[in-house]
Amino acid sequence: MTALDRRAFVAATVASIATPTALGAKECPTAGMDWITMSLEARNLAYNNVEHVGPENARKKTEGWAAASKTLREQRPQHLDLAYGNGERNKWDLYPASDPQAPCFVHIHGGYWQRGSKEIFACLSEGPLARGWSAALCGYTLAPETTLTHSTGLMPRPLSTASRGPSSSPAGPRAGI
Repeated sequence: MTALDRRAFVAATVASIATPTALGAKECPTAGMDWITMSLEARNLAYNNVEHVGPENARKKTEGWAAASKTLREQRPQHLDLAYGNGERNKWDLYPASDPQAPCFVHIHGGYWQRGSKEIFACLSEGPLARGWSAALCGYTLAPETTLTHSTGLMPRPLSTASRGPSSSPAGPRAGI
């Protein structure tokens, strides 16, 4: 495996995702970006990716990701839907690297805590997997069935399980962040 500078990897990943979106993005209000004082409309706009990229583009992108993710999940079904909590969606998927010492890409899907699923975004693991990394994707209960505080409070569970090593995680000892 080629040595990979983590900072360069993150920068390249962010740039590849953000640049095409930013080119056609509508401006989110910059004045008054205090989340406490912002209106509900302004907060929703800040998280509304569909509004920023357009409904047709968002639909096509989501359909493409879902199809690619379905294929990946079918090819690597060994460690899917591992429960970390009591909720139906409190499950995570692991895609372990062949090297148990490999770093792990962790993805917590977007959707403003109200929509989306780990199943749709599994394809985002393909790059790290191709470079010998493990990957972990966390699902979580969506609002309004639960609160944001509750969902974010559960996130350390799957991550700490992965970081404990091969006895507790098929992703290996360095699977945590």
